[in-house]
Amino acid sequence: MQFNMYQAVPPLTQEQEEELAPLARAGDPAAQDRMIRSVAPLVQSLAARACRAGVEVGDLVQAGMISVWRALRSYDPTRSRWSSWAGRHAKFDILHAAENGAPIGLSLLDVAAPDVDEENAASNEQAGAAVRTALSVMFGDHAAQILTCRFLEGLSATQTALRLRVSWRTIRDVEARAIPRLRAVLSRATA
Repeated sequence: MQFNMYQAVPPLTQEQEEELAPLARAGDPAAQDRMIRSVAPLVQSLAARACRAGVEVGDLVQAGMISVWRALRSYDPTRSRWSSWAGRHAKFDILHAAENGAPIGLSLLDVAAPDVDEENAASNEQAGAAVRTALSVMFGDHAAQILTCRFLEGLSATQTALRLRVSWRTIRDVEARAIPRLRAVLSRATA
């Protein structure tokens, strides 16, 4: 899901929320879209305020929009307004992403060259496969998948979490265990 696909629309009235909420929970795409679009500016504002050095605003917005999608499933218009409900959920995930989602640089693991011609494509693929195999041997298949997504493919923590269906905490824990060990191995190899 890309955050920029949501254009700002006017906020929902109480009556619109009461009408759209049951339809959205039942899976009506038009109702879901209307409710999500109504809080997109709020999510973008929260992300801009929470942005820290090393974290892209787009990643924070994406984390917030994913949270809003989840919040939509449990929203009850008799308990609160949609913007309040969605904002609370989005704010938590945005702040979590801002604190824990900053990519950890591994410049020594940049295996694939940015210029890929036919001669180098095969060697880059072989080098990437060798690195993936080494990660799998060192950390196990699950951690290797996370590290591959994050550092070889250059995916954000949000994109990795969505692709592998894991939590932020899992990604953060794998990175926290793997990075020091990889840096030690790489420093011995280059010494």
